[in-house]
Amino acid sequence: MEGSLKIFDYNHLVSERGLSRGVLKETFLFPYKTMENSKDISKLTERWKDKEEVLKNILLAIKKEDKDWENILKENNVAHLKTNYEDKINYRLAPTFNELSIGDIVYPIEKNAKVHHIRDLRGTSWENVKFDNKTSKMIEHASLDYCCFEDCNFTGPGLLLNEHVTLINTWFINCSFDNINWGTTIENSLFFGCKFNNVWFMNETRAKNIMFDGCDFNNVSIAYKNIEAFGFLDESSFKDVRISSENPGEISTKIIKLLRSKNYSSSYIRRIYNGNNMLYKQKMLFEKEKGNQDQYIKYHYYQRLFETKAQKGKISFIARYVVGFGDRPLFPLFWWLGIVLSSSFLFLFAGIKTASGIIQYHLSFPINDISQIFIDWISSLYFSITTATTVGFGDVVLANHDFSSLLLTIVLVVISPILMSTFIVLLARKYFD
Repeated sequence: MEGSLKIFDYNHLVSERGLSRGVLKETFLFPYKTMENSKDISKLTERWKDKEEVLKNILLAIKKEDKDWENILKENNVAHLKTNYEDKINYRLAPTFNELSIGDIVYPIEKNAKVHHIRDLRGTSWENVKFDNKTSKMIEHASLDYCCFEDCNFTGPGLLLNEHVTLINTWFINCSFDNINWGTTIENSLFFGCKFNNVWFMNETRAKNIMFDGCDFNNVSIAYKNIEAFGFLDESSFKDVRISSENPGEISTKIIKLLRSKNYSSSYIRRIYNGNNMLYKQKMLFEKEKGNQDQYIKYHYYQRLFETKAQKGKISFIARYVVGFGDRPLFPLFWWLGIVLSSSFLFLFAGIKTASGIIQYHLSFPINDISQIFIDWISSLYFSITTATTVGFGDVVLANHDFSSLLLTIVLVVISPILMSTFIVLLARKYFD
């Protein structure tokens, strides 16, 4: 386990390194801007001042698989500091018990004590450290919030499957993740320039507000419970990314809402739309190569949706809601049915002439005979359908030829065939293309 453990210099990361890397400063600000109290990080880092040797010894003890490394904190009076955010994370509170098992060692603790007080490493920077399954055992029950991991390697299916490790308001820069089953709590964190290979973000993962910028994804699975929490910026690349989601279109919805509340620029938010667009393009081509037509059409729809949002900042009503970007044949059918039904009610007031007489209602018309009203509506619906389908038998016609009646008929005759033709084309495209 090589590398170094240092004091996290946040200002250096954001102001100097962030700009020198040629990226938007907003990216490196993300974990900081999402903190409950930005002063927390200063409190946590300042306690490590003049304790560089302590951090060095802690890393060395972890490397030697010393399960008692937290004694170094006690011996050097490194205090646990309470932060505003801490009390809001209920799952970090230990239940009522008198012992804590870490590996093969049992530690006595005070009643209702917080486990993370024992191994508080918040406010530190890990550089060029290789984490594996053994390391995972060493940092079990450790608090790694407000930390920065740079040029680190995480390897092993059990490493980030540890529910007793939290990663909140954390930076990962140029790190690599290989063969990881991710179940660790992670919130308000940034992955910049990271590589993910054979990684599974599990359903059990407590994920919230995760930003990926300039990352490479290869053989990655994202469970449906996490999809709203992930934001992919447009510098990322995707290869074989699987999204197990009941509604893949919800990707990044919560994180985009968060960015707007934090006054992020519109250009930065468009980068997320572009990143999602790229992800869906990859999924679309992947499903097409496998011959999964239904899945291809689904991801094509979401790809077009995010592409439109990225380009214009808003979507075309007709493109999305009427024709569903060419992938939703039922959309125009529902619109056709809606227009026909609406017209059938309007024709009751415009007036139609049948073999039994003229049917025309007024807004002040008393509702006495429901059955007769229903019969009249059926006649009006019949007229709407024959008009919409351009059959026009002539047995039911307009009672009046005023402007409103003629306009309603023209709209119905023009729009209905377009919607029905669109429905047939999209249906054929979906099942026969």
